[in-house]
Amino acid sequence: METANAQKPSVFALVKKMSIIFFVLNFVYLLAEYYSGQFEKGEGVAESYLFIITLGIISIVLVKKYRDKELEGYITFGQAFNSTLLSFLISGISGSIVNFIFYRLLHPDAVEKMLKASEVKMIAKGINEATIASSLKLSRFLYTNMAFNIFMVAMMCALFGAVTGLIVGAICRKKPDRRFSLLEQIGTPE
Repeated sequence: METANAQKPSVFALVKKMSIIFFVLNFVYLLAEYYSGQFEKGEGVAESYLFIITLGIISIVLVKKYRDKELEGYITFGQAFNSTLLSFLISGISGSIVNFIFYRLLHPDAVEKMLKASEVKMIAKGINEATIASSLKLSRFLYTNMAFNIFMVAMMCALFGAVTGLIVGAICRKKPDRRFSLLEQIGTPE
């Protein structure tokens, strides 16, 4: 018979695991995007959506595994939502620091390559020079200002984490049957 004050496992282990996996995937995605030449092409929107979908699928798998292994098959919507949202935030903020180091220290030419590709696309669309210049100035600021970059990434990760958390929470939640939990509390007659 279990003791009444047995501690429930913390979801921090799940958050830590998800954050590390997301961080590594973000770093691999950044390197793959850079070395595949996506910066020069100014493309990669479809790959970005595929990356977010991949993170969502990994979230579902990890939360279900954690629910079944650590929480005896049960997890509340809030636990699933919060762990997913927090994982997105932690990995996003740490990833933005890595991105800053990558763009600022390791490959400062990457920002110029992206800006050049954007400029070529805007010229091809017939956008006037003043608009192009202001757009490039803003983009350069966004990629080189660490504090603003972290803030923007935190906002985007909060949005994607909340949406993904809603989906993960809806798919993974599972409540115990109250009839049997009441019998466990009362105890069975001997």
